[in-house]
Amino acid sequence: MPAPAGGVSYTLLGYFMKTFWQHASGDVYAVESDTFGHVVGAAGPLALDKLRDPSEYNYVCGLVAWIKKAIAQRKLHRINPAMKR
Repeated sequence: MPAPAGGVSYTLLGYFMKTFWQHASGDVYAVESDTFGHVVGAAGPLALDKLRDPSEYNYVCGLVAWIKKAIAQRKLHRINPAMKR
């Protein structure tokens, strides 16, 4: 991620938080955000009963606008599912 024009980027490159979010419809998404909480990638929808470690998914930017809108509309909430080992 390049530094903004005329400024410095304070995001630690390579450090992303990967968490699960559930939509009001029941669909689950893995969401990747930077150190400031900005959504930078997503994967899904995912089966709730077959979730893997969040680092195992391929995150793409194609869902980012939709994820941001759903979060703003309070249709997505973060979950912390218990995963089988």
